[in-house]
Amino acid sequence: MGGVALILLDTHVLVWAVDGDRRLGANAAAAIEQAHRSDRIGISAITPWEIALLAERNRLGRAPGSLRSPKGGSSSESVRE
Repeated sequence: MGGVALILLDTHVLVWAVDGDRRLGANAAAAIEQAHRSDRIGISAITPWEIALLAERNRLGRAPGSLRSPKGGSSSESVRE
């Protein structure tokens, strides 16, 4: 079969992609964007829970409930180590 394969994003990759984080390589970002446009992207059922934990523990580098900064900018510290 041709076309774009389904891409399953890990939690940190999803956060980086949404945030425009530079830690996500250009090839990975392009593949994710193509999969998104083709409706061939997914996340694990546990990912929303993991993001909620990151927000609860202030490890997103954002205000809880938001993956983007108030002005829509990006940060290289979206998930704090």
